[in-house]
Amino acid sequence: MLIKRKGLTKEQALGKITDEFVNYDKLPGRARGYLEDTGLLWFYNYKLRITKIALSMMRNNPLHLLLAHAAPIPLGAGIATEDNFITKLFDGSLTRSIGPGMVV
Repeated sequence: MLIKRKGLTKEQALGKITDEFVNYDKLPGRARGYLEDTGLLWFYNYKLRITKIALSMMRNNPLHLLLAHAAPIPLGAGIATEDNFITKLFDGSLTRSIGPGMVV
């Protein structure tokens, strides 16, 4: 699709795919890695990396994003623009994935 529709080269298409893939094998850093390993942070790797994808979705295909928000989403499922770090920070639910706030 990226090569045929958007006219990207093979290298550009692979770069875009690699950039927007949430790679859990990337090391998060010493402090965040420790907090995630001990259970004091939950899913921060996902929330931080999905933020870049959400911004890309808003920039590249806003109509598709509006349609995705209008469609019914199964319980427990979410989309990148709802589950990212910035959205969770503004709606106040980011603290539910840090330390003792996870219990509430």
